[in-house]
Amino acid sequence: WFLHKLIVDLIDTSKVDLFIRNQNFEKYRACVKSPKLSSESSGIRRLIPSLKKGSVEISASPKFNLDFEWDDKENNLVNFNVFSRQIHELFKRLNPSTGKIFICLDELDYGSGDERRRSRDASLIRDLIVIVNKIREVCSERCYPINFIVAIRSEVLKNVAVLGKEVNKIHDQFGQPIFWHQSGERPNHPLLEIIERRIKVSESINKKPETSDVWKDYFPTKIHNERPQDFVLHQTLYRPRDLVRLFKVGIDLNKKERGFAQKVFDSSRKLYSEKC
Repeated sequence: WFLHKLIVDLIDTSKVDLFIRNQNFEKYRACVKSPKLSSESSGIRRLIPSLKKGSVEISASPKFNLDFEWDDKENNLVNFNVFSRQIHELFKRLNPSTGKIFICLDELDYGSGDERRRSRDASLIRDLIVIVNKIREVCSERCYPINFIVAIRSEVLKNVAVLGKEVNKIHDQFGQPIFWHQSGERPNHPLLEIIERRIKVSESINKKPETSDVWKDYFPTKIHNERPQDFVLHQTLYRPRDLVRLFKVGIDLNKKERGFAQKVFDSSRKLYSEKC
């Protein structure tokens, strides 16, 4: 239900035409939005519907006459698993339109706590992967313009995989491992690609001509006697967040600079080390 609500919310807020707005879509949308949400103002509970012994409370006056298998019709209670399956069946009846969205689920990790909590989080991550794949299968079969990107650390994935539900099979078929700890001598190092793509996107946003060589046009030939690619990588622990922090600090302190000369990195060294 949470992923379907995310899709509906993205459609409503971004005005992207993912699906043709016919009766099937309106019924799907009404069903997704029909649960009464928790009254919590913060934390994870504010994102999920109010549950009572495995049942979800449905709005007393949904826009469409939805045919639920009621657990308790007098109190508008429906079994949450049955309700979620019904939404998925309605999802299969939609007709794709011209829009497209990407949904990225990042930082899937354990919360801090004891082994019991880690085990619970691992089960939640496993089930999320399975459900994303289930929705992906429908999107593939029906040519829906929805793309999922799920980012999960390798050590977390190993612990999740042992819980079953063929998570390994899903990963082997659709997963793309990214190894951050690689030699900087490789021209296609994933961290270097992040820099190149980010600069080119910035050029596009600012309606500037796209450079053919980011490292030649925005960096000096050498920074402290190193290639700029090697120097940049050596300032980090080979993590994307270190890279983002390094460049953000440099830009914030040198807003008038067009490129990334040696003085940009020298001036940001102290503040960058503090933020690390």
